[in-house]
Amino acid sequence: MLSENKIVTIVIDQHLAKHRSLVCNFFGQWASTTSAPARFALETGATIIPAVITRKEKAGYHHVKVSPPFYLETPYPDNDMNIRHNTERLNRIAEQWIRETPNQWWWFHKRWKVQDNPDGWEIPESLIKETTEKLNER
Repeated sequence: MLSENKIVTIVIDQHLAKHRSLVCNFFGQWASTTSAPARFALETGATIIPAVITRKEKAGYHHVKVSPPFYLETPYPDNDMNIRHNTERLNRIAEQWIRETPNQWWWFHKRWKVQDNPDGWEIPESLIKETTEKLNER
């Protein structure tokens, strides 16, 4: 689709299997997060346009908020680290949207499965350290 210059949409706030995701920070918790937007954009040069759809009060009506293009940052020599970096940045955008309209969000699945059972997940040492430091601050 991307090679044909077509739009691809990816929902980033869903729990994914280990082989399809990165463990990232989402609202201060470890969460399985798709790396597909950052990975595809880095591999193809495609532009990421963050967008969110919220319900309006009148049944059947919605509002679409389209953000400015999300420009990838590549601060690391390692491509996988750049993918993780940008995936974390996309999570911050999703968190902001949820904070703006929390009544629009709910998950029908268990979003924080990694946090509840981290065994077998590849969790970066830096993320473990960050989480431990925040817990110690409380």
